[in-house]
Amino acid sequence: MRAFIAVDPDETSRAALHRLIGRLSRRFGNQSVKWVDPAQLHATVAFLGDVPDEHADVIADIVRAAASDTRPFTVIAAGLGVFPSDAAPRVLWAGVTDGAVELGAVSDRIWSSLERIGLSREERPYHAHVTLGRCRFPIDSKTWHDECTRAGRMEVCRWTVSSLHLYRSILTPDGPRYEVVRTCPCAA
Repeated sequence: MRAFIAVDPDETSRAALHRLIGRLSRRFGNQSVKWVDPAQLHATVAFLGDVPDEHADVIADIVRAAASDTRPFTVIAAGLGVFPSDAAPRVLWAGVTDGAVELGAVSDRIWSSLERIGLSREERPYHAHVTLGRCRFPIDSKTWHDECTRAGRMEVCRWTVSSLHLYRSILTPDGPRYEVVRTCPCAA
């Protein structure tokens, strides 16, 4: 299964992120960018890629253990950015300001356990964000830069992280579809 671990925004935050996507789609269009469906918005904690189905229960136990060691915390999505670079944007995202340290710590705890079962951590450093869209074709990087400058670090939304989710990503011709494999509540 193709898998990742994430935290989900609440419905109010989904609506705010959806409004942001609507504004950006009017500026950049729907041909150049595949915008994320609001129901699938999340902040990835760990992208696992393809893992054997028989690892699902062990991975879910790792997520449960990490969640039980994590107290609820607030995430604030603010500002805009791109991966891999401003000159060649492929992923358009809203940044995470408050909560980024906590998400990074959870990611590190999870990866420490995942590495013990033979999974390899991505080489890129962890960067907390919510993906808004993926570029199908190059977009005008100056226009995106102007959009990022205008957004600054203005808060888009905030939510309380109270659980971690193990997701299965199913690739379809219309884009990925995510299914929750396990939801693990954070410590009370």
